[in-house]
Amino acid sequence: MLSAGRGGVHLLGLLAATLAGCGEAAPANDPCGAAHFAGLVGTSATAFEPPEGLRVRIVGPGDMVTMDHDPARLNLRTDRQGLIQSLDCG
Repeated sequence: MLSAGRGGVHLLGLLAATLAGCGEAAPANDPCGAAHFAGLVGTSATAFEPPEGLRVRIVGPGDMVTMDHDPARLNLRTDRQGLIQSLDCG
């Protein structure tokens, strides 16, 4: 859920800008479109509302994850406070 709290307004603008580019195909080296979401770094992972059809996995420090590689899935890697530190496909 997006909120108007800390970073919420920024997220709304980022989401609008992201959705505007959804019709574009992701480059082969970025199949999940992680580059489109780079502005999320430093924001709360739980506040992110992905566009319909985008598979997302939130991975925190020490979290166990499956080893299945899904190039179209966006991984949000967080710190202990749940703030996004990096994004990648897989």
